[in-house]
Amino acid sequence: MVGRTADNDYPTRERTVERIVRIRTGEGDWVALAADGSLTVTADRDRAERFALYRSAYAIDTTLPLDGAQATWYAIRSLTNGRYLTIQNYYVAPGASLERTSAIVAAEFDRQPSYYVKRGLTFVVAASAPDAYWNERFTIEPQPDGSVIIGSHADDLRDEPDCAAYPMRVTLYGAYVDYGNVAVQRLYLEDAAAATVETATTDDGLASADAACAASCTASDGTGETNGIPTTLTVGNGSVLAVPQSFAHPGVNLSAAQLAAIRDHVRNREQPWYADWLRLTTTVPNDMACERYQPTFREGVGRGDPEGSGHIDDWEMSCAAAYFNALRWAVTGEDRYAETVTRIVDGWARTLRVIDGRDRILGASLATIKLINAAEIVRYFDGGHASMTDAIFASFQTMLRNVVYPVVRDGGAPMNANGNWDVAPMTTLLAIGVATDDPRIFARGLAMYVSPYCNGSVVNYLTDWGQSVESARDQAHGQLGIGAMVDTCAIAEHQGVDLWGLYGDRLAKAVEWCARYNLFSGEGELRAVPLSGIFGYFDDISYWDHMEEQGVYRGQLRPIYETALAHWRGVPGVDMTWTERAANAMRPEGLVHFDNLNFSTLTCYNGPVCSESAGGNVAPRVRLRTMIEPWYQRTWAAIRAAGPVPSNALTDGVVPAGLETETMPSYFAVQPDGSLAVTARRRDASVLRVVDHGDGTVSLIDTADGRALTVADGLPDGGRALRMTDVAGDTNGDLPQAARFALRSWGIGPMYLAWDGRLVEIVADGDGGDPEHRTLRLRLGTTPEGRNTDTTPSNWLTFIYA
Repeated sequence: MVGRTADNDYPTRERTVERIVRIRTGEGDWVALAADGSLTVTADRDRAERFALYRSAYAIDTTLPLDGAQATWYAIRSLTNGRYLTIQNYYVAPGASLERTSAIVAAEFDRQPSYYVKRGLTFVVAASAPDAYWNERFTIEPQPDGSVIIGSHADDLRDEPDCAAYPMRVTLYGAYVDYGNVAVQRLYLEDAAAATVETATTDDGLASADAACAASCTASDGTGETNGIPTTLTVGNGSVLAVPQSFAHPGVNLSAAQLAAIRDHVRNREQPWYADWLRLTTTVPNDMACERYQPTFREGVGRGDPEGSGHIDDWEMSCAAAYFNALRWAVTGEDRYAETVTRIVDGWARTLRVIDGRDRILGASLATIKLINAAEIVRYFDGGHASMTDAIFASFQTMLRNVVYPVVRDGGAPMNANGNWDVAPMTTLLAIGVATDDPRIFARGLAMYVSPYCNGSVVNYLTDWGQSVESARDQAHGQLGIGAMVDTCAIAEHQGVDLWGLYGDRLAKAVEWCARYNLFSGEGELRAVPLSGIFGYFDDISYWDHMEEQGVYRGQLRPIYETALAHWRGVPGVDMTWTERAANAMRPEGLVHFDNLNFSTLTCYNGPVCSESAGGNVAPRVRLRTMIEPWYQRTWAAIRAAGPVPSNALTDGVVPAGLETETMPSYFAVQPDGSLAVTARRRDASVLRVVDHGDGTVSLIDTADGRALTVADGLPDGGRALRMTDVAGDTNGDLPQAARFALRSWGIGPMYLAWDGRLVEIVADGDGGDPEHRTLRLRLGTTPEGRNTDTTPSNWLTFIYA
């Protein structure tokens, strides 16, 4: 990996003035600045505006193609007013209160300021941006005659691999960017004096230019700075956040105090922490929670379609494995776990050069947060572990700054793919800021969280009654965005910044909204209206006016509730009734989905020692659901194709009454012969207790009569029947081996079971191809248990918590 110096460190370069210039047109005029920040031209050189150029250039040595975030972009800043050239409308005057204080109700969208400054189809360029984000990125392409073409991406999406650059032209009436403009205007950059210091190509000259620019430029709106480092940040409601100038370590999602408490609870075998610890040590597939994990390192990884470099699974599993092993080291102190973390961190730090693909912003965010947590824990907790040397950790910091940061630094703007594309990267920015001890990067994440110009901010993503812009989309995404905001607040709290309480604890209301809806309550009562993001798109991938419009995942709880409950449990006046129910229902949380940190019962639960237990452990109550289609209906099209259902449209300002998200049975119920078969909808499904025996096995106990799922008779093909039977003993750990199943998590929501090294499967019996004439039944198959990727929907069971 290239070493960290001022010449090749990405965040340092993009904050360093490369040149201070005047811009001359090919017609012989000069670009000037009007009082309102718009641009014009003048024949008088003395009236020409001076601009500071900041270059964001990807300087990692790689043969892989670079695109989008990794391309070279310039920010262009006026020395007169300190603002950056932009195509965006920054509509709040200095000192004025923010106009947007909640997510935008679609009916009121026309009264909101437009996101871009446009005249018809033409984008207007003005020096009005207080800071440089995606809409302040320009290209500067040198031409053979010594001129340059300055271009903007206009509103091309940042996630596209070939973000276009359209030429800017400057006239007496303003600066413009047009799609398909054939009248390319040649512009000339001429070095200009900055204060009394001429710019130069030497390091001393650039440093002097930086100082001169800092002296000439005003600070960004609402931000206090010392020596160019943000010290305070003003929120739209008038409160002021202090930006930490030094950082507590470990201090990402888990503090030293939390880690010490986790260790003590587990060593004392206190519940519910210990139950989640057992889940960590026994249910994680592919050896990801132990020293046997073997990572595959890649020069490039990509996510999305097109996937770019691909192999994102190698990155995601490595990051998860590092985090899980870090937790095991923090509790046990055993060298093998810390050394596994260091091996993973070191390998990726030395190898990774590019994160690409259409969804690269998410690819660089969701998994990376686990790797940062793991490195911080092993580096700092309890004095750190010797394997995480200065050199290895410095190499890791370099990778974060030069490979990850360029992808996440602007969030998802100008994405129309919903606010989780902003929330996930802002969480990662905070984590990178902590791990690299960089207040500027940390402040950038904070600023995005409170910004009125960011789709995923607390201002725009959430309403003051708790609904998010993505609440009606599908509950996988709806919970993902809220969970990332919870993580953002947790990281900030560990560095002394309180984001939790902003706008009257709005995030608490959002967590409550998610919990209540996904615990199947609030129909006809829970407020829900169509919401728009600030970009104003009303298409079928970014605007949701029907519940579960994109995918039907209601009831599939994500691991986001325990962390939120831990904070608000003792905050007076904040109602977390449904959040507590969701956390209680999932406890012990275990591995649910790779998009989240998981095992939050172990890491974040701060309530009393749990006395309600079975077999010595907490026993959640679940309804089992298949994921085999067409019984499992993923879309409303599938639901409606199988029968009439009430409307799911948000027409009356609440979640529709009587909302039904299935027209076919997809839940298991106990049959007269004791078998478990898919014959029920949710309300009629059997409720089972998941009793953890502490040895890697669980039993499924029918809450109606206490019978346990048990391996029964052999079948002609070598499989075994499964029956709910009366068994000797009880739920205090005395159940026979035939009623004990290994529980495994897939990592994308579903679980699967194994017995004696063989996978439990779902098979269809009956005649004909019509699902109405076939029944899905649970049995023990003949396929040996292997990696989670060797399983299929025929092995998957979704836990819908009761």
